[in-house]
Amino acid sequence: MKLSDINKTALLISALRISSIVSIPFCLLWVCFNPSDWPWLLGGILWVRVYVQPLVRSMMLHRYFSHHSFNVKPWLHKFFCISSIFAGVSPVTAAAVHRFHHKHSDTPKDPHSPLNGILSSLSYNRKLVLGFNYSGFMDKATVPFDLLRDKPAMFVHKNLAVLCLGTMVLCWLVSWKLLVFGYVFGVGLALAETGILGLVYGHKKIWGSYRNFDTDDCSLNTKWINWWYAEGFHNNHHAHPNAWNQSMKQGEIDYVAYAIKYIFAERDTLKEYEYCQKI
Repeated sequence: MKLSDINKTALLISALRISSIVSIPFCLLWVCFNPSDWPWLLGGILWVRVYVQPLVRSMMLHRYFSHHSFNVKPWLHKFFCISSIFAGVSPVTAAAVHRFHHKHSDTPKDPHSPLNGILSSLSYNRKLVLGFNYSGFMDKATVPFDLLRDKPAMFVHKNLAVLCLGTMVLCWLVSWKLLVFGYVFGVGLALAETGILGLVYGHKKIWGSYRNFDTDDCSLNTKWINWWYAEGFHNNHHAHPNAWNQSMKQGEIDYVAYAIKYIFAERDTLKEYEYCQKI
């Protein structure tokens, strides 16, 4: 993929991300003056809570594409690739930046560590699209060569802008409210949560946070963030990044792991780790 093509995609996807963030206050104000549209807003919130955040971002982009924590059937792999458009990022880009984060956790090179400042943390999603090229922002150790050889993943990567715009057109043909409250608001809410909760992603001591493992970074676990965000066991994850189940101490419940084990993963290839809670 040429750098010029990456820049074109980055421009379009950045426009989508900016408009999606702007859609959040717009939708809230809209329903205040149009109370009959509250179901659309609630539907958008549920869409993010049930599908985009726990399944697309946590299970697919994070645990599956970035860490290969589990295996799925070929048709599900293609479904995972296409589903990434609901997060506004390709699996190739997400995996590359996240692997870079693990290599440089909480250092000046970390693309989304709040230790480098609030603006640095909030700019994580900007770097996903504007800073991504294989010769510059990344290094060879974190370039996702496995996904560069993956045809479905590369199809989405190369055509991300077209796929996102096509999805928006289909939503608009059904209803402009489905476009705004469903797709655009959904992308924006997921991005906002990633940025805001990233500020307390186990780096700042907050209520309920703790550490199970003495890792080299500043990651912490926070149960209430996990229930809301599906990625609250950050310290567990950095200690064992390839584990599909991030609950590792008594009292920790990783509900995404249940979905992986009982719905999506190929059970006969799913590795059970002795340091994880049995589910």
